[in-house]
Amino acid sequence: MLQDQCIEGISRQAGSIYAIAIVEARLVGRGSGNWNYFLETDGDAFVLSVIEEQSAEEVEVMARTLNWLELYEYPTTTLQKTAEKALTAVIDEKPALLRRFIRGNVCWAPDEEQVRQVGASIASLHAVPCPSFLPQDIYYTQDRFRQALESGHDRQYEEWVVRSLDRIDIGSYASLPKGLIHADVFPDNVLFNGGDLTAIIDFELACNYVLAFDVAMAIVGMCVTDGIPCSRRIDSLVAGYESVRVLSNEEKASIKPLAEYAAIMTSLWRYWRYRCHEPGHFKQHAYQEMAAVAQRFASIELNPTPDALALLRR
Repeated sequence: MLQDQCIEGISRQAGSIYAIAIVEARLVGRGSGNWNYFLETDGDAFVLSVIEEQSAEEVEVMARTLNWLELYEYPTTTLQKTAEKALTAVIDEKPALLRRFIRGNVCWAPDEEQVRQVGASIASLHAVPCPSFLPQDIYYTQDRFRQALESGHDRQYEEWVVRSLDRIDIGSYASLPKGLIHADVFPDNVLFNGGDLTAIIDFELACNYVLAFDVAMAIVGMCVTDGIPCSRRIDSLVAGYESVRVLSNEEKASIKPLAEYAAIMTSLWRYWRYRCHEPGHFKQHAYQEMAAVAQRFASIELNPTPDALALLRR
């Protein structure tokens, strides 16, 4: 009953702010730091995200990013402006976004053709000019995540992260081409209609960063099965990407260390979130799974071949 009253209150506020007549409203899930509601009118459907952990300024950047992508006709969710033409709103004293609902399904075990389409879509994203308002570094480098390495919950893990990051030396890749990246291409951020890609969604972590990192993160997110990198899916993702934008030799050589780095930073986020920030969470050991993926990438030996990506296909 209390939840129903809360949803009714959210719906009433949204209807007033966006000047839409809502006929149905329901909670569809809680993400990391946000609540998502499905809102339906007589002729349209929306997803309202009420965001708890990002500031109003950060949510404004998210909204401007979606607006920018729509301007350049990149296929993703589109933003619904308020009745006052604002990009964001305040609902229950928290920043909020209203996006048009896209029909599609998440595929947790994508096949090679689906992954190829994802690679091509990432390359198309990289062709979009990068707006000046995006952050210049990935989300995972925030101080709060690094501070988790001093929490003492798992000293062995914390020491491993520090050693690994020192060895990778991410700054050495700063000269590679940069631009607008998604930075979080995992299955739950990709929608399909049957075997066809509908959209890559959820650009909350978008930033102006090394393009090859986006490819590497997508490999971690879309090409790992039971903790093991799948060579055929990696081939397909890279082939799809290069059907739109060709990677330089330097970028190809960076994929392995950047994939390891991406897995480490994802693991660190999970450590902060589920072990430190929300102790006792049922996902409190999820960081270990991603740490194992990072170690898989680290253990792959260099192969003297003109194709630098062959070191991921062994």
